[in-house]
Amino acid sequence: MESMWSPSSDSSPLPNNVLAASLDAPLMPALGTTDGSLQSLPAIAAHSSASPITAPIAAPTRLTDFTVPTYGSGPSRLTVLNGTIYFAADDGISGTELWKLDDSGTPVQVVDIRPGSFGSFPLNFTQINDTLYFTADDGISGEELWRLDRNGAAEQIADILPGNLGSFSLSSSSQLINFNNTLYFTADDGISGRELWRLDDHGTPVQVADIRPGSLSGLNSASLPVLSILNGTLYFGANDGISGDELWQVDGSGTARQVADINPGKYSSNSSNLTNVNGTLYFTADDGSSGEELWRLDSSGSVVQVADIYQGASSSRPSNLISFNGTLYFTANDGSSGQELWRLDDSGAAVRLTDINLNPAGAGPLSLTDVNGTLYFVAEGHPDDREIWKLENNTAVQVTAISPNLFGSGPSKLINVNGTLYFTADNGVSGKELWQLDRSGSAAQVADSNLGRDGSSPLELTIFDNTLYFTADDGISGRELWRLDSSGRAAQVGEINRRSIESPLQLTDVNGTLYFVAHDSATGQELWRLDNTGTVALVADIVPGRSSSFPSQLTNVNGRLYFTANDGSHGSQLWQIDDRGAAVQVPAVNANLDTFGPLDLIDISGTLYFSAKERSGRRDLWQVGSGGTAIQVTKGNSNVLGFEPYSLTNVNGTLYFTADDGISGKELWKLDKKGAAVQVADLAPGRESSNPSSLTNVNGTLYFTASNGISGAELWRLDSSGSVVQVTDINRDRGSSDPFGVTRIGDSLYFSANDGISGFELWRVDRGATAVQVADIRPGSFSSFPRNLSNVNGTLYFTADSSDRISDAGLWRVDSSGIAVQVLGIQPDRNSLNPPTMLAINDTLYFTGDDGVSGSELWQIDSSGNLAPVADLYSGGLGSNPQRLTNINGTLYFTADDGIHGRQLWRSGVYACSYTA
Repeated sequence: MESMWSPSSDSSPLPNNVLAASLDAPLMPALGTTDGSLQSLPAIAAHSSASPITAPIAAPTRLTDFTVPTYGSGPSRLTVLNGTIYFAADDGISGTELWKLDDSGTPVQVVDIRPGSFGSFPLNFTQINDTLYFTADDGISGEELWRLDRNGAAEQIADILPGNLGSFSLSSSSQLINFNNTLYFTADDGISGRELWRLDDHGTPVQVADIRPGSLSGLNSASLPVLSILNGTLYFGANDGISGDELWQVDGSGTARQVADINPGKYSSNSSNLTNVNGTLYFTADDGSSGEELWRLDSSGSVVQVADIYQGASSSRPSNLISFNGTLYFTANDGSSGQELWRLDDSGAAVRLTDINLNPAGAGPLSLTDVNGTLYFVAEGHPDDREIWKLENNTAVQVTAISPNLFGSGPSKLINVNGTLYFTADNGVSGKELWQLDRSGSAAQVADSNLGRDGSSPLELTIFDNTLYFTADDGISGRELWRLDSSGRAAQVGEINRRSIESPLQLTDVNGTLYFVAHDSATGQELWRLDNTGTVALVADIVPGRSSSFPSQLTNVNGRLYFTANDGSHGSQLWQIDDRGAAVQVPAVNANLDTFGPLDLIDISGTLYFSAKERSGRRDLWQVGSGGTAIQVTKGNSNVLGFEPYSLTNVNGTLYFTADDGISGKELWKLDKKGAAVQVADLAPGRESSNPSSLTNVNGTLYFTASNGISGAELWRLDSSGSVVQVTDINRDRGSSDPFGVTRIGDSLYFSANDGISGFELWRVDRGATAVQVADIRPGSFSSFPRNLSNVNGTLYFTADSSDRISDAGLWRVDSSGIAVQVLGIQPDRNSLNPPTMLAINDTLYFTGDDGVSGSELWQIDSSGNLAPVADLYSGGLGSNPQRLTNINGTLYFTADDGIHGRQLWRSGVYACSYTA
């Protein structure tokens, strides 16, 4: 079979990025197939009797170029396990979840443990055999222990602390470690406090020992319980409530015991910095008389103080312990030279190597790193002049002075990559960037990833497959994952979170001029416009400079734009664009309206209505009168908080809303022909509230959700006489079905509701009939959450989920026989309620979808049910993630990120294009 795109004679050729998304390329597997095979577009198009596809797929035009940085995914905890690099990252949709680099080096999400935008925050990655263990919070059990099996499925091992706190959430510092191919970890079960645990042969968590009986923790924050393995023994710090924080061990039999009571009695030695040097365990401890000094464990298992470097009760505070060429090196303060570099000589005595800084505070060496037999470190050669140093014949030598300023370049994150020292430093010009020592031993900047003095601040330097990976912020993409390519240049691995600072948004048509809100690096978030000549201009910088006025609720009333904004002095106020095109504040008749926070701006027959507060805090209903001033409509009721109107809705020129008069609770109200507020009905008699919500105008009839105190929150409507009637009681008795998304298709009313058995699924009410469930898309008590209900030439389209996995989000329709079918083998945007990413224009449905090849891009379905991609704006499979689809006079406007300009404003073009098989 041959397939090709054939532009009509009056059209321009398709751009290459559209041609690349050829329609005979395989799409995502269609859930409707029985064999799970891939469906090509011709197979999908077979749902319709029409074979050609006619699509408005002229290349969309980018209209703006705002310089707005994105948030970045903030990759962290980079860990190499079993030939794969794992890390935690936030793609802007799922929150911080578990990611990895696939075989092609592309970042992919491993699992979405906590569906939604919060994230499970996976930590403590540890591998045992072929299993990855880690901690995560699924939003139900709190932070608990999880594992990833060989098939890549994540499962919680156990809920050690029942409830939503989590056995790791209560731990000030948790650690997982592989000891004799068994997972050991610290956890708090809510009964024994924080103690040492392991997995038994069946994979079940068991407590190794209750070191401190009772609810107090044996492994608390003071003991710094760093788990360390030496010669088949696991060492850690613990407190049994008798001896204080001391050194403990778990031997080969799995028994926990105290190694020694270094600081006798109830006092603590706070053993820490456990370091293995040629089979000898060195650590720091305080015996109560010598201060914090260097200790070791001898061959007989006894603890011995190596040296009292700072004589007497004062502490030398040894730190930065490292085994270098079989010798222990460390930093310490002897009380005269300050913090300097020390080592153990051949006799085992502690000797200071050199006094790098004659200042009493010392050089403060840090980041001791072995590179091909040379010990590099960071130190201050002069007061506050911190640079890279190394040892030559046990003498400290400064390698180079990267920054000429007083404070030095502040090197950090030293790492040995294939015999080359890489580190971060600030030369005083480029900010904190990645550097290396070249073959001549000179410091050279690897890249200036963030131009200017800000710097990209590389973090998480990690070696994987002999390649250096790190995170950095280039000032455009936010903090993302980077690596050094084969030529040694820094390259971004992938932009996991390409969500920009909502720019632009709130697209609003006013007499052929498109107004919108956008964030620009020079003016902050302000009001912009695109006139009919295609020119983009700032309307007003209401708060001058980089600060923002945050314009919102853009509303067109009789060709005049109203909106809310904060000028930095008066709080959120009502503004308008006057006859001169200038942004001016709308004056209020009542001078008490200084900061009134307008909400729910709505046009009712050419008059702007809204809710607002007086200085007293009362929220009431207001309007802009004929004189252009704000006038209070409702006032004087017995509710001290005011009328509190919300959900303002226009039905055939009448304003309906929910309000509380202080007598009847929150009920349904309207403005009568005289402009007076009258209660429509008191569904929950007395002071109880029926809480009308989701007020929706469906073809001139008001539908809403309310509870009359008997049926729970169900669907109601106004009949032709203006009386309130219940449409149906889906969740029987006092249960609530909480319907939403009411949409009329012909004589049928479709909506989402929960009957208390099937979760939120698709329902239908035919004229004069009872409610029937259209389909239980996600069987059982879980919900598919049908949403984005759209009428396309008399056919209902919607999105729904068949499971918690994002990949199981689907685009569905109701066919001519009334059955819900998944019509496309393409994944629509799962979070497509806000901002909108699904919109019907002139019997064509536009939506954001992913075919598994191009990433999240713009697609369409015409009135015959035919599918076509609009464009591949971000080529390479990442997707431009179109959002905020808006119909302005029959033309589609939207925002998208093409991978070059960030999120900008786009407009679709139109020409005929056919598919030929």
